[in-house]
Amino acid sequence: MFWKKTFIPLLFFVIAALVLISALYVGVLLYWNVNTPEWLQWLFPYVVVLVMLTILGKRGFGDSLAERRIWRSRTRNSLFWGVLPIIITVLFVPCAKSLRYSFGQVLSITSLNDLAPYQESVFIEVSDWHADRMRVIPIHTYDKLPFWFGNRRIELTSLFIVPVFSDIQAAYKTQARAWLAFSYTDRISFEELENGGDRDFYRSSTTHFKRLNINDFRYLEAFPRGKHYDLFKKMAQVHHFYNSDFSGVYQGQEVDRDVLSAYYAKYALFFGLLIGLPLILILSLMLYWLGQSRNH
Repeated sequence: MFWKKTFIPLLFFVIAALVLISALYVGVLLYWNVNTPEWLQWLFPYVVVLVMLTILGKRGFGDSLAERRIWRSRTRNSLFWGVLPIIITVLFVPCAKSLRYSFGQVLSITSLNDLAPYQESVFIEVSDWHADRMRVIPIHTYDKLPFWFGNRRIELTSLFIVPVFSDIQAAYKTQARAWLAFSYTDRISFEELENGGDRDFYRSSTTHFKRLNINDFRYLEAFPRGKHYDLFKKMAQVHHFYNSDFSGVYQGQEVDRDVLSAYYAKYALFFGLLIGLPLILILSLMLYWLGQSRNH
């Protein structure tokens, strides 16, 4: 009874939701060549699941999980409208990364001179470009982490942004055509901070940056529009080679996109089996227990 009326229908719903969300997300990637913010990977699946629950719930989806009267219970509603969308959203995030590397639009150009003003792309493949590490703008910051990361812990950050020109001959004669960003993060305790842990981190991140061959990346990937994206934009704006027509911020990639896509696909599969399946089982048990308790 439990497997037939609760677990299997719920499992099929989760799988169907992930398939539908992935299909819609692929459509966004194919027809909207823009560097979407990271929060969209969380909000998009959450909204889709809520819409699915609304439609299926009105058509008696609750009957396949428990009695219809249970559908109206407050506890059961909180599980469906709160817990279930969160589970599916968490399972979709690694899938979104895999889909981005598989279906994200690629701009293939010979030189950065072929880049039109205000033109940006999720991925850029360009054979003729030059990034100047000697014109870097560095910034070192630290932020106190929220309490769920542990008491008295901080996050250290080192950010570096360098101008990118069409070629080495054009460097310093024109404005930058794009910006190459590098970020390093680490988490330490307040005690480590007092003992100079921040200086060690900033020194090691700067040393690693100096040793990088920043002109040897396979392609450029739009820097994720997350926590550091706006700060990188502001760093570029104060550079004397800045031109608002070419303000795209990218990160260099040495690994092929298909390799990264396969990596995140495998991660999503194992994450679903090791984390998602137990969560679905626990949710099913709770729903089944609610149904049994209401029947009695």
